[in-house]
Amino acid sequence: MSTDNLNSWLAIILAGIQISAIVYGGLRFFNKIIARLEKLEEQYRPNGGSSMRDAINRIELKVSKLEGKFEQHLDDE
Repeated sequence: MSTDNLNSWLAIILAGIQISAIVYGGLRFFNKIIARLEKLEEQYRPNGGSSMRDAINRIELKVSKLEGKFEQHLDDE
């Protein structure tokens, strides 16, 4: 094998390693993003009390009750 041929093979191998490293890093990055999105998505579904959706539902119920009491108070006057 000549030196030029060996250098060409080494350049190809190093380029392959670099491309593999970039792809691996990209996949790890996207996996982290997917995991974060899944955690956020969990907050938009009711789960019995601790999700953001449950909190919004409780607030909405309380506001509706207060609105009813306020309207009743206005009707009493």
